[in-house]
Amino acid sequence: MNVSAIPNELFESEFFGSEKGSFTGSTQARQGYFESAATGTLFLDEVQSLSLSHQAKLLRVLETRRFTRVGSTQERHFKARVVSASNRSLKEAV
Repeated sequence: MNVSAIPNELFESEFFGSEKGSFTGSTQARQGYFESAATGTLFLDEVQSLSLSHQAKLLRVLETRRFTRVGSTQERHFKARVVSASNRSLKEAV
């Protein structure tokens, strides 16, 4: 998954999924990347492009292994492994 290709407005629905009716045009429930990865591997490319608020949301999921779809209150468990990459030195960026 190329993280830089996802518009900021769609971050949560793309990564966490969404429930039917949770936003305009949402006609059915949809799995996000975390749920779709199941017990496999989720590869996140260009993680340096995430905004600070999205980094915090991603960190919470990685720490707790749980997430909630947009428009839902039901917490879901995340079991896949995550591999990430960056096209620049994160140490230098910090």
